[in-house]
Amino acid sequence: MATWPCKVLIVDDSALMRRSIKAILEKSDKIEIVGAARDGVDALAKAHDLKPDLITLDINMPNMDGLTCLAHLKEEMPTITVVMVSSLTDEGASATLEAIELGAIGYVAKPGTMSMRLNQVEDEILETVLGGHEMGSKPMRRHRKTAPVVAPPPMRTKSVTNFDKLLIIGISTGGPATIMEVLPDIPANYPHPVVLVQHMPAAFTAPFAERLNKYCALTVRESTNNMPLEVGTVTVVHGGVNAEIHMEKVGRYVVRHRKADPKAFFYIPNIDFTIQTATRALTPSRIIAVIMTGIGDDGAKAAHFVDTHGGVALAEAEETSVVYGMPKSLAELGCSYVEPSYRMATRILRVSRPR
Repeated sequence: MATWPCKVLIVDDSALMRRSIKAILEKSDKIEIVGAARDGVDALAKAHDLKPDLITLDINMPNMDGLTCLAHLKEEMPTITVVMVSSLTDEGASATLEAIELGAIGYVAKPGTMSMRLNQVEDEILETVLGGHEMGSKPMRRHRKTAPVVAPPPMRTKSVTNFDKLLIIGISTGGPATIMEVLPDIPANYPHPVVLVQHMPAAFTAPFAERLNKYCALTVRESTNNMPLEVGTVTVVHGGVNAEIHMEKVGRYVVRHRKADPKAFFYIPNIDFTIQTATRALTPSRIIAVIMTGIGDDGAKAAHFVDTHGGVALAEAEETSVVYGMPKSLAELGCSYVEPSYRMATRILRVSRPR
């Protein structure tokens, strides 16, 4: 059980960024700022002295960078929860995803680096910190994969585009760590294509797919416009666009990229949009919709529609959700099953069998 308020140490080499993050976090009476540090060396010293519950950690800093600092924190003070604060660049994406593998519970974009509404940035930072503290207080919060797949699946000589069902996983805040509870446990002979809609900036999705591919028996790739859906693959929707599931011809389905107006879609890529287009292309009865950790309610309505029209919808349980927003919305609307992340793959395999 988490104790409140959550004591937070802010680590960033920019005084302006430290002030910005502090101003956002102080909007919650569940958060107490216990200090700030200008680099990794300063952060380690203050972490030992102040004993925070959670650290927001910048990546690029002088003297000691965020990744090195994180490695020391996990060795010296493993009970401290760490949330990375990342810039939206290719380098920032790779380093952030490496930090997730090292044990950071999630990441947020630096205020001012996101081309979205300020209140959305603030909500994400607050929810990630609050959710991260809640998760960090649970002794068995993760059954995380720690080693990549030893042997890759055999090479396929022919692309398989004919399939019975489509698995769509929608996930947001806390997703890069949580999805490691699911996709590595899906075997190479899984009979349906998988589409992963992760709320993530455009610079992040390619390195995200590349890293997932190292851990999964299925082939993981970032989507391109008009990419065919194939058995044996996980298609990570490209950041910054919505993904339409379209029947190009009978038995051949593709992912089409669609420009998305931020005024019409709060989150891009949008999970509801992708599931809705899939129900029109394939019919709801051929969809397995999974909604996992994330802020808000994206995906809940479309997944519930699937569930009430012959398909299957699964929601992540509160016990493993970093932010119990999207899956809670689906569970309240109604779905077939509610499962913790570490049992989600087993449930997916069960509902994927022919009825």
